[in-house]
Amino acid sequence: MVQRTHRGLRRPQNEDRLGTWPELGLAVLADGMGGHRAGEVASAMAVAAVLVHFRRAAAPDSCPDSPPPTKTPHAPLSDLLRESLEHANRQIHAASQANQTMRGMGTTAVAMRFTGTALEIAHVGDSRVYRWRTNRLEPLTEDHSVAQEWVRKGRCPGAEPPPQARHQLTRALGIDSHVRVDVGCHQVAAGDLYLACSDGLTDMLTDADIAAQLATATTDLEHTADTLIAQANENGGLDNISVILARAAVAPSDT
Repeated sequence: MVQRTHRGLRRPQNEDRLGTWPELGLAVLADGMGGHRAGEVASAMAVAAVLVHFRRAAAPDSCPDSPPPTKTPHAPLSDLLRESLEHANRQIHAASQANQTMRGMGTTAVAMRFTGTALEIAHVGDSRVYRWRTNRLEPLTEDHSVAQEWVRKGRCPGAEPPPQARHQLTRALGIDSHVRVDVGCHQVAAGDLYLACSDGLTDMLTDADIAAQLATATTDLEHTADTLIAQANENGGLDNISVILARAAVAPSDT
């Protein structure tokens, strides 16, 4: 796994946070929001909560301040990944309620975990996961945003959603005491390339731009990650830009 993040060219600080646990095939990316630097607090809390949740599952006595997960580190997605984001949501919401300067802070989050021939994903917000397979780019997540709701409900076919809707989230961690986490499981094939990213990348690059970079990716994923970020900055760099790249190394599925 390779992770990269950049402040971009317009934002005063980077409110994106990333974390990986390669031995467990786990990666998490969060894009914070909120004034007074609260966005970076929320995103950092989200990443830490996911990693701590899995660490507690692996070694319960190592994280006494974290509530014990209900399942082991190799439990199904519907348990651990969802639990980890729900736990992060509770922590962020409680912190925002306890500190006036952090009131209203929140963050997107996308967590993915490779388990043999499957990729498990849990997400909230508009950070995304893509899969590059056999010369085709496929989104594996759907944004929780007003713009996506506009598309999903088929309003005025061919019309664009209003500009103010582009970055209005319908779900984020920390805004309410409870959050609905979307989960999914996807079969993995040898050679698949997976990209998790914040909207700082997808706002600056089209899917075709991303596909062109992934199509030429070699074993040097560091170069591909750096190139994606450089291209996003060349196109304006209006937001923080974060990417996580992972190449599948399993035998092709029989199914």
